[in-house]
Amino acid sequence: MRIAITRELSPDFERCELTHMQRQPIDMDRAIQQHATYCELLKTLGCHVIQLPAGEDMPDCVFVEDPAFVLEEVAIMTRMGAESRRREGNAIEESLAPYRAIERIVAPGTIEGGDVIVIDNTIHVGRSSRSNEESQFQLATLMAPYGYGVKSV
Repeated sequence: MRIAITRELSPDFERCELTHMQRQPIDMDRAIQQHATYCELLKTLGCHVIQLPAGEDMPDCVFVEDPAFVLEEVAIMTRMGAESRRREGNAIEESLAPYRAIERIVAPGTIEGGDVIVIDNTIHVGRSSRSNEESQFQLATLMAPYGYGVKSV
């Protein structure tokens, strides 16, 4: 069975981290409805959906792909570049632990799952203000035993 971990929208969603966009008002009712539709779609696709509550004072917590990314063999807990987001990973790690071995990126490495794309056995990591070179070195070291290479993009 496929498992999808999701997280409710934070009431503080309008304070989310922005890097490349100007802040604009967010229609929270619409965002909540869109997220509910997304969760229902996952269920219709056969996923068992684990919905975590929004984290207190975690505006970006709905973006569960950033604190971790999951491969067949292992889950990688990231160390996010935005310090305000680093607490988001705790609940995600607890939810992933029953299903996967866990590897971790540690300081001074920073990487966010949104900068990662996996194609076959290559993990492509986008260079950004939130994913640094040190994280790519750590990731390459951690993933070599699993047969994955890491490429900076």
